[in-house]
Amino acid sequence: MKPVLSTGGLSRESRNEAVYSARTILDLAGIALELRVSDEPGIALTINNNVLADARTLMDVFSISTLRRESDTGRFRSDGRFDERGITWDTLSAPVTAEARRIRTMIETIDPGYVWPESMESKHMRVIFTHDIDRVDFRDIFSLIKIPLQYICPRRTWLPWKRAMNPNMLFSVFKQVLELEFTYAIRSWCFFMGSGKGFGLRQARYNPEDRSVRRWLNSAGSMGTTIGLHGSYLAAETSRYGIEKKRLERVLSKNVSTHRNHYLRLNYTDYWHQLAHAGFRLDSTVGYADRIGFRAGIASLYRPFDPISGGQSAISVLPLVYMDRSYHLDDPDRIIAEIDAVFECVAQAKGQVAVLTHPESFALDDRWFDLYAAIIRTALDKGACVDGTLPSMRENEWIIH
Repeated sequence: MKPVLSTGGLSRESRNEAVYSARTILDLAGIALELRVSDEPGIALTINNNVLADARTLMDVFSISTLRRESDTGRFRSDGRFDERGITWDTLSAPVTAEARRIRTMIETIDPGYVWPESMESKHMRVIFTHDIDRVDFRDIFSLIKIPLQYICPRRTWLPWKRAMNPNMLFSVFKQVLELEFTYAIRSWCFFMGSGKGFGLRQARYNPEDRSVRRWLNSAGSMGTTIGLHGSYLAAETSRYGIEKKRLERVLSKNVSTHRNHYLRLNYTDYWHQLAHAGFRLDSTVGYADRIGFRAGIASLYRPFDPISGGQSAISVLPLVYMDRSYHLDDPDRIIAEIDAVFECVAQAKGQVAVLTHPESFALDDRWFDLYAAIIRTALDKGACVDGTLPSMRENEWIIH
């Protein structure tokens, strides 16, 4: 039994896209068989003359998983990021994963004796709880501006002067978050900046070598936390991923293999190529800032499409399904209901996803501790493993960062 992809009549570019779609849904279905690509007429993925996916399905898989569907909306913010107001699809479902599960069911019918790879059968739903460390205190210029501004604009809540000027306050809150996670046996991931302190709105607010940062790193390390790079806002334009990675590695005296970009910023052209060239193994940037759910329609680890190579990237993507927003505290029941729906999709797929919160959110409003605990319990109620480890793709081993 061997899957065959017919690509007769397709251009080289379209052929690469069809091959990527076929390989991706086969990987997600747990089918490790070699894919044979033929020039036979008609575009379809088949096994033993049974059609697993037709041309329309393959096109949809490519459009969703590569974020082309959002690019095709033409809706972008002034800074080039996708404008999420252009979303017309259901973000709480994972259509690419659903397609892979349908194909898996078909294979079980076509060949009941097919032996599934042990790595596929041993998977459990996994939720990686993560934190982006955008700042280590509130004594930067933008915080100083926000302190008086909150009295002029009541909606712009911020910290009172004395609390904001306390250099130990945010670190204390960070430790409380880690202690909360410890009670649930969580080993989280923390993404630190490696670009160096700047004074622009979207630049880093600390240097990774600062003594104040060292205690954050030590505290996270004592809890078994994974440390990743929080790539700077303009890292892609300036090709600085490798430089920032090495800078953080010098501070840690260890390799850094995971990444998430500042402001969840990525481009559709050379982002994956740059990360792979810099030596990263995994990225967790693919997620929404203002929506809960699956940006790429996938509920587990996957390989993104690299337009430069024309195939699967060497990078693995851990989908980000949630990022904290202040307005979530206004209707926590709705937020938990949506997260529950997302986690149900992940549970059915035995997938792996990430959840993101920022330490400053807890400092600004301590109600975040209750909402965060509710998110954790929702994951655990679905049977999620939260120990911070991930299965590697196509290999029966564990990536433990």
